Amino acid sequence: MRAGAIIARPTLQAVWLIWQAWYGLAVKTTLNLDDDLMRAVREHARRRGMTLTALVSNALRRALAEPSPVRFHLDLPVTRGDRMPTIDIDSNAALEEYLDRAEQRPAS
Repeated sequence: MRAGAIIARPTLQAVWLIWQAWYGLAVKTTLNLDDDLMRAVREHARRRGMTLTALVSNALRRALAEPSPVRFHLDLPVTRGDRMPTIDIDSNAALEEYLDRAEQRPAS
């Protein structure tokens, strides 16, 4: 380099383009997996002709795409005051009988 030469400072865009070319758009991370799981994952990827990265990425995408499990909700009557409970919640038969009667009642 000759004396007095001006060195251009790279722009942020140039640095970003170099970074993308070198690393790609993937994020690198470390996972700690049990040895038996890692052996199974490697074997599974080998049988499918996939890289570990592709296999794990696809599995995570599928897991995140699944809908959340539906939670079961049961409305039972709640009373306050001096009345004794009308349903023995420790008895499956009593609960079934109450629900059967509730289904047969006309909607109000």
